[in-house]
Amino acid sequence: KIILIGEGKAGKTSLLKRLQSNDFDEHEEQTDGINVESIKFGECETFQKQTTIHDLTGHFWDFGGQEIMNATHQFFLTKRSVYILVLDARRDNDISTQIRKWVKRIKSTGGNSSIIVVANKVDLNTGFGFTNAYELQKEFPQIKTFVKVSCKEDTNLDEIKEQLAALIPQAELFNTLIDERWIDIKNQLQKETKEKDFLNEQRFREICKTHHLIRKSEQQQAIRFLHDLGLVMHFDGVYSSEYFVLDPYWITYGVYQIITSKYAGEQQGRVSMEQLEYIINKEADKVNVYQAKDYKKIIYQRFERYFLVDILMQFKLCFYLPKKTHFILPSLLDTNEPITVTQPIRNAEYQIQFRYDYDYLPTSMIPYIMVEAFGIISTKWRTGCILIHQDCQALVSSYDNQLSIVVTGRSKQMREFMSVLRYLIDKLNRELNLLPQQLIPLPEDLGEVDYEELVERETDGERFYKVYRPQKRQFEISKLLNGITNISKDRQIATLAQRIIKARPVIFMAFSNHQDAYLDKIEQERKAIYQALLPYQDEGLLQVEKEEATYIGDCYNYCNRYHHRMVIFHFSGHASGQHLQLQDGNANADGIAELLGQEPQLKLVFLNGCATIGQVENLLACGVKAVIATHTAINDNKAAEFSAQFYKALAAKKTLEQAFNTAKSFIRSKYGKRLSIEVRKGLKLKRDVSETVPWGLYVGDDVILDWQLLEE
Repeated sequence: KIILIGEGKAGKTSLLKRLQSNDFDEHEEQTDGINVESIKFGECETFQKQTTIHDLTGHFWDFGGQEIMNATHQFFLTKRSVYILVLDARRDNDISTQIRKWVKRIKSTGGNSSIIVVANKVDLNTGFGFTNAYELQKEFPQIKTFVKVSCKEDTNLDEIKEQLAALIPQAELFNTLIDERWIDIKNQLQKETKEKDFLNEQRFREICKTHHLIRKSEQQQAIRFLHDLGLVMHFDGVYSSEYFVLDPYWITYGVYQIITSKYAGEQQGRVSMEQLEYIINKEADKVNVYQAKDYKKIIYQRFERYFLVDILMQFKLCFYLPKKTHFILPSLLDTNEPITVTQPIRNAEYQIQFRYDYDYLPTSMIPYIMVEAFGIISTKWRTGCILIHQDCQALVSSYDNQLSIVVTGRSKQMREFMSVLRYLIDKLNRELNLLPQQLIPLPEDLGEVDYEELVERETDGERFYKVYRPQKRQFEISKLLNGITNISKDRQIATLAQRIIKARPVIFMAFSNHQDAYLDKIEQERKAIYQALLPYQDEGLLQVEKEEATYIGDCYNYCNRYHHRMVIFHFSGHASGQHLQLQDGNANADGIAELLGQEPQLKLVFLNGCATIGQVENLLACGVKAVIATHTAINDNKAAEFSAQFYKALAAKKTLEQAFNTAKSFIRSKYGKRLSIEVRKGLKLKRDVSETVPWGLYVGDDVILDWQLLEE
């Protein structure tokens, strides 16, 4: 995989055409989004001299350079590739700064992949030179060479070909030992994704098993390798069993239809879900853009369109408004800061300030912050936002590779709010592999001081920090650090952040059904539960995640994804006291108990399968607070009705015990029997086998009986 990246109109597409067919168009339109072209080096006239790579195919990914798309490139910039960074030789002002910015961007996603730095259009600036080349290569060893070219005059193109011939065999991806079974799997996946656009997880597993790749860990290794190679796409962080393996063209075309939409731009990034079909399927394709040889227009169906938005959401490039009727694309927001709103915060008498100084601050950072904290945003624009918590306001803004936080309000609340925002930004810095300097602004605009240095000085017993320019002054260190908590030592910060940012509680519903023992009413149960909870999901008060065909890996994926947020785990399907029957086999009850016991916010496990009482004791022992389980076989229809009534009552703000009793009384009322369905406390789980209705509510501590789903 060879990736061409750089500023817009630098000549990436012209360079690719020269490498591919030695063609040149002086009026070449710039690339809009991503175009993927493959070159079989041995069959390509332009690479006849590079015999060492004649048995290879290079997959060239040509990335548009428009700023709006840089954040989205993270989907596709992969490790173990070869990068060609293309710069415009006419823009030679501080060329080393340009290179450092781009290499840091590449490194954040592409790791230590080799980079060829190319300056194009030297025919228009014959005096161009790479300043500080030695220092740049010392700082970034992945830069292998610098090449000055002119695509127009066909100058020095052979040098790039020679560098590719030398670097490709050294690339980590090229030297990765692969399982021979992957070859047939690759061919089958490419064939089917080209025909169908995407494959679900079940089909992927079937293809792997057909080619005797049985173990899930081996299957995952194979799909990650093929993703890095760019032949098919699979996103580990996007948990959808339906869209498991994607055709690269299908996903890139759809994503860029959204983020480059003229309509979305005119709406300043606020897009109605009703308009999603228009901007993806009906909005006119952009004119004057480069289109690949295999260009085709794609029509996306309803749930496919929703998946495209979900993937943008997962990568923090958009966020839904509370009722999910609209979503926001932060990269398209108004560029003007609302001065009348921000100035009072900047000029407030009582405030705390903190800053992050970056070598390179990605334009995606502010959108990322908005997505993470969308529940407390009061005002937003492209380079900043105002967040609110109780009586506090926080202004978060970016300028010239610096991120600034100003918090105003009451003293204790200010400290808490600042700590939470720093915790959030530190988390994002880690995700983006960024290491900014943390700074405390000095009074009277006398500069800034390193936060960690101040902490060390105070630890060493120093009372004052002195500056000598522009005037000699000293400041009390304790006052400079006032309101700035050492969050690395605050064990409660994660819980505090969740409370303030108001991450929605998550209910995970896992369904599993098998054709050889089909449960007719599972679909009815799923719809009934979802409908009961839908109003609160629309209001943004909770989040329901459901898998209609759950695999063992799905349980782990959802627990990882919603760690600290999952409050209910619901299972419906065949089960016993020792296992849950999932799509890929029986999930051992002990392993599931250990997994769920690690969820700190989990309040209830509802096992709506036959005779699941055998799992209760271990679940409670692992820390689960409450379990609804069965002591015998259950009727499919009654199971659906019982759970539907339980969730309707829970959504009506009844306590856990009240909701359970409501479902119990419904079953008794409808079926006309005086049945024993009891609440059991502690770990004393022996039951009377003569009981004719199977459900029981088991708790370790009766405090949980008063829990309400929407109590916060």
